[in-house]
Amino acid sequence: TSLVAELREVADPETRVLIIDLKDGWLGGCDLAALGKVCDGAILCAYDMQAGDVAGLMAAGRTALGAEKFLGAGYRLFYPEMAGPEILAAKVKPALAPDVDGINFYNYGLVPAARLDWVRAARAV
Repeated sequence: TSLVAELREVADPETRVLIIDLKDGWLGGCDLAALGKVCDGAILCAYDMQAGDVAGLMAAGRTALGAEKFLGAGYRLFYPEMAGPEILAAKVKPALAPDVDGINFYNYGLVPAARLDWVRAARAV
């Protein structure tokens, strides 16, 4: 937490300092509520999660961070986790809620062009 606080302190004021964490970040030593007090928000990875679990992840993240901090969801677009556009759409839908500020796709630059159409379709759900 102190390292993130130091980074926020020396970063340009226009730069958002976000952490990227997992559902059970505390297992790796991260306290999301404490980190939220010293940074600008978090991207919580919804890796290997069922669509129904993403809403709970986002709700827990919002509670820990508070309403004023950035909250995003992180996804991977690769097989077997995302076997088709309908799976991606179902998993992304909870992250389109008004209290979620953004979506991050891991390794976006490596995603096959055809899967980018899946992203476009999922955002329209």
